[in-house]
Amino acid sequence: IKFSFNVQHDCSGGTCMASGKKQVLQERRLTNLEESFIEHDRNISSYIINTASLHNPHLLRRTLPSQLLKPTPIWEDRVALHERQAGRLR
Repeated sequence: IKFSFNVQHDCSGGTCMASGKKQVLQERRLTNLEESFIEHDRNISSYIINTASLHNPHLLRRTLPSQLLKPTPIWEDRVALHERQAGRLR
């Protein structure tokens, strides 16, 4: 083992849903209340590297291929989005 890092299951890329139900424990006793929980798609083998939690990013950059470390843009035209948002605030 050279280093550790944090990964998260890619729920948005799969079919994970908040469809599970379980009874709520209160003071170590089961209540009649229910809460939802995420049921994960076990067939998904895609994970997201949590780069915000890294203590040693230089090791990760040295180990992984560069295409895995490239940021994924959320918007195609970020500048146009900023201009629209700024126009709404004016």
